Amino acid sequence: SHFFCGSDVLVASPGPSLDQSLTDLKKYRDNFLIMAPLRSIPALHSAGISADFAVWADPSDFSVLLPDANIAKGTALLIAESAHSNMFSNIFDRIYTIPEPALGNNLLSTTAHGDDAPLIPGGSVAVVSTVIPLQLGARSVTLIGQDLCFEGGRYSKSASRIGVIDDLVLGADISCDSISGGLVKT
Repeated sequence: SHFFCGSDVLVASPGPSLDQSLTDLKKYRDNFLIMAPLRSIPALHSAGISADFAVWADPSDFSVLLPDANIAKGTALLIAESAHSNMFSNIFDRIYTIPEPALGNNLLSTTAHGDDAPLIPGGSVAVVSTVIPLQLGARSVTLIGQDLCFEGGRYSKSASRIGVIDDLVLGADISCDSISGGLVKT
């Protein structure tokens, strides 16, 4: 928790607007402790920005998304205790396990993390990246790249992705206004 206490934290998510924020982020980088979902790390690296923490909160094996060691240099990994074992990569400077959002404050979690561990609501890695610093004493949290919808089937142009999703089949798509103009499916 000492990393976050009194810090101004910036969460750089991999939404399409991340690319538009990178120039300003590079200019003001030293004002923030930067947390980034794992998919944002390549975009930050390509702009010459390193995150202080990469965050992974999914139990699936997405090890194909892990950046190479040069990209992860100087970055610690915050990873949910239920993550697939392939995600615990030694390319990161340090690895810290965080309570599994779906398990809440149960006996196993409090044994592993202590009574004062953050209570992390489920949702997305962006939620986890925002809640942890707030619960651990951050002075402020600033969000960029939070438009996490699939604009043209893509994350930020320079964020890592497994592939392009042309049509979402998970249910009815809902269109909403994009912060960059136009409608996007979410």
